[in-house]
Amino acid sequence: MGCDVRSAGKAASFTLPETLVTEQLHEALSPTFPMMRLHPMAENGILKPRMEPVPTRTYDLARRIEENRPADIAYTGDRGITLQDVRDGKNTLSQLIAQMTDEDLCCIVRGEGMCSPKVTPGTASAFGGLTPH
Repeated sequence: MGCDVRSAGKAASFTLPETLVTEQLHEALSPTFPMMRLHPMAENGILKPRMEPVPTRTYDLARRIEENRPADIAYTGDRGITLQDVRDGKNTLSQLIAQMTDEDLCCIVRGEGMCSPKVTPGTASAFGGLTPH
């Protein structure tokens, strides 16, 4: 523990009797062509730089996206479901999203750009900008 990396120290440890997988992750957006990177290596307690190859992607990104794409949510039109209804457990997030048009969904992820007066200066974008409805 500590208030920064330089002053951090060991606070506790434990040993599990067997390996426990808590989450299986996959590489994401690894380089697609070989290259070298600078990597620190300790020699006699002193960090020295060395070059090492960067691991490259081992899967087809487009195929992975297609295989993991969620099922479409059929458009229902406005049924009066609000985000508060989802929070209160009256409706699901999928039911809320089903009310939204493609234009509504685009507005949520598009947001406002850094030249917009609706965004704090210096911010690259803000999700969920204002829309006419």
